[in-house]
Amino acid sequence: GADGVVEASCDRGGEGGEGVGAHEWNVWSESSEQREWEEIEREEVEREADGGWTQAENTSTSPRGDGVAPPCPPPLPFSDVSHGEEATLVRGLCCLFLYRALHRHAVRLSRMHRHHFHTDAPRAFGYLTETVQVKGYLAARELEVHGIPVDCELAKKTEEYFERKAVDAAQKLTEFSYAVGLLRFDVHGELVRDEATNKPFLDKDKLQDCLFYAVKEMSADPLFLDYHGPLHADPQGLELHKDPHPVKWMRYASFHPFVDAWVTFEKHWHAKKLAASFATAEGGVLHPSISKCMRNGRLSYPEQVVPRDCELRHLFCASPGHRLLSVDYNYIELCTLAAICEHEYQYSILARVIRANIDPHSFTASQLVGMPLESFCALKTSGNSGDREKYAQHRAIAKKVNFATASGQTRIVVPDVKVEQAKAFRLKLITSIYPELKIILRDDTIMSLATNLHCNPEAVKVNLSYHGRWNRDTVSEIADVVCGNRCSSRHGYPLSKKWKKQVWDGLALINRNGALSEAISSRAGSPTLHSVLFGKFACTLTGRVRARTTYTSALNTVFSGLAADGAKLAMWNLTHIGYRVVGFIHDEIVVEVPEEADLQHEAALVQQVMEESMASVAPTIPIRSTVRFCETLYLLHPMCSFFDASVVVVDVTSVRTPCFRSQMAMRVLTPCGRRTLLIAAVLIPKSAFRMWAPYFRSCLKKCVRSALRWSDIGFG
Repeated sequence: GADGVVEASCDRGGEGGEGVGAHEWNVWSESSEQREWEEIEREEVEREADGGWTQAENTSTSPRGDGVAPPCPPPLPFSDVSHGEEATLVRGLCCLFLYRALHRHAVRLSRMHRHHFHTDAPRAFGYLTETVQVKGYLAARELEVHGIPVDCELAKKTEEYFERKAVDAAQKLTEFSYAVGLLRFDVHGELVRDEATNKPFLDKDKLQDCLFYAVKEMSADPLFLDYHGPLHADPQGLELHKDPHPVKWMRYASFHPFVDAWVTFEKHWHAKKLAASFATAEGGVLHPSISKCMRNGRLSYPEQVVPRDCELRHLFCASPGHRLLSVDYNYIELCTLAAICEHEYQYSILARVIRANIDPHSFTASQLVGMPLESFCALKTSGNSGDREKYAQHRAIAKKVNFATASGQTRIVVPDVKVEQAKAFRLKLITSIYPELKIILRDDTIMSLATNLHCNPEAVKVNLSYHGRWNRDTVSEIADVVCGNRCSSRHGYPLSKKWKKQVWDGLALINRNGALSEAISSRAGSPTLHSVLFGKFACTLTGRVRARTTYTSALNTVFSGLAADGAKLAMWNLTHIGYRVVGFIHDEIVVEVPEEADLQHEAALVQQVMEESMASVAPTIPIRSTVRFCETLYLLHPMCSFFDASVVVVDVTSVRTPCFRSQMAMRVLTPCGRRTLLIAAVLIPKSAFRMWAPYFRSCLKKCVRSALRWSDIGFG
């Protein structure tokens, strides 16, 4: 009722209670607006204490005939305002009352888990990082409103190009004997398309049959087993073929030709749809829709706004008279992981490596291949192309192993690396390279079960162990029973009825949590019951608490959520000082700056703001970033860093689509704000060389003279 809301909102608690202490309340309510709301509420409480609404204020006759005026609701406050303003005020009061009630719970949760936070986390970031999340919401909202410019004409051409590629990929599906009937053709031999989406029609049942056949072939392939491990194709197992989602099948494309052809078709058609949506952007500006706070703390930037496909990124361009400035954090999640290790265990080899200004991925790669760090890093600048490829390959493997291990993955699949070798890499990483990871990765499932069941950890181990054994397989199979799976998720064999009965009997015996009694007694497993029993709290150093997390989610939330908080603060600070943020890609922020501005000064300022913002959440670890300028979002990624050296090599040969290479080259060779020698390496198809060579020659002269204002320029 209303009285309860007022009473709850006014209960400020005391030093020994669960409410908000006087000091905390004063810190929270120091604004003038808050004082006004408190004054309004105090008047209402005093009025009720004096006997409520008097008879003089209510002169109506009682239907009982006793001369006592019936109770009636008080008149609405602010009667001199319009209806719309009145509704706004009512909503504001409701939000205020709700906020005060939730604030006490936030303080209670923060006190429960304060040993995981920075000492000044509530003051710096608010309880449960309230301040960070509000700033991140406002910065993301600004990004939604401003949007990012799109080249609509080029998007239309890109749409046509990807549609042709998708049709060609669909035609390849007909080459497989077991794929007969997957596609449909009309009397003229043309592909039958869906009327709603215009997509070539694929029979879903036939597609599942083809994928099941591909799964059986891959499972029997020794090469697949060596580089990926066993894949359970039994219908009672993982039933992978019944989930024909292209993203889940991408990892298998290199192992089977049909999967490769189907994934390629879906990829090209998806790119075609994205290009079509870009081409219809109103006013040539695409306004993204951002999920402001996911469970792991990150902003969800939809794929249709910043796609991973590099052939679509060039459609996003700067506004006329502006340049895109990108600042990308260097290995930021490893930096936050090192900060957590130092906070929890007071030491970290990873932190020492980062403080020494050493790339941790290169350090890991040198240790995995058994080379001195100096010798391994020398491969990067070697004159031999084979050495440079070797450096890039081993660093990519080390990067995959670093992140997969830190996220709690025990089965790491690395391209061109056998399963057994990947296991050896993981073991070496957590035992000799970064030994602090072994402590972070320890399995505390027993403690989580005991906490959620309100029982002793020893009782969990005694009553739920398999013949006295308690290992990773036992934990996994208990989780499978609770989740309702019929088969083991680790090995694929069916779970016996005897084992299921033992699990449910053990849970019923040790459970002391009344809220779980009914669910356990029903013996009906479900993902919800699994999250309740096995879920645990995950806390970031900034003070955010996430409940009911799995083992891998808890590990990932701790360091990736911390990086997300720092990125939100960086976006807010950049927006607050006047920069227009047009892109946020994982740990990279893209802003627009005028072309006539001092680019070096702007880059240094944006870089400083971003590094200081991230340092506020990980103060013990040095934060570094990389700055890039360009006119399209695509070219932020290949190279184009104009401040690293006096000679810049612009290489556009990595562009996959020949018809776009001309645009790529021309958007690189634009005024860069300083005297720089530009060396352009452009790959042109032989058939188009006669047409494109004179065009490039004239454009290169124009661009270089405009940038450097040299009078005599020679071309070879």
